[in-house]
Amino acid sequence: MFHDLDFLTNRIEHLRSVFPDTTLHAVAMKANPLSNILEFLRSLGTGVEVASMGELKMALNAGYSADKIVFDSPVKTWQDLEFSLTAGVHLNIDSFAELDRVAVLKQRIRSESTIGIRINPQVGTGTIAESSVAGEYSKFGIPIRSGKSDLLNAFNTYSWLTGGHLHVGPQ
Repeated sequence: MFHDLDFLTNRIEHLRSVFPDTTLHAVAMKANPLSNILEFLRSLGTGVEVASMGELKMALNAGYSADKIVFDSPVKTWQDLEFSLTAGVHLNIDSFAELDRVAVLKQRIRSESTIGIRINPQVGTGTIAESSVAGEYSKFGIPIRSGKSDLLNAFNTYSWLTGGHLHVGPQ
């Protein structure tokens, strides 16, 4: 695996120049699974997006602080949720069932985690249906059309639910 570190640095600097200073630019661990690359990215001030407990632990071992880690996974176990809440990483919830589990855990865990919920914006499939995550149906997130009132209720019910995660796919 080869990386052009100058190109990578320039891309990150460009992103920083077009977004507010408070923006967290999180690089997907799945695209950069090498500890030296993660440490290099961390030195540039990036965050990291992880999709498994292995990736989460790798990010922590690479020196990322909890506030720079975004945990997105559609298959978090009770143990995954408890670990991430205890660690204080940003957590994106993928379903109402997961939201219910977090609500139970939050009753006994004091956590610094910021918590969002993944919403399927249902904006279309793009040209490659197999990699689409924003069609009428997606295995990821809560569909905005049928879940809108439940989403609003969740935000009204849980003061700790403060974010929304929209992902339309690689297309």
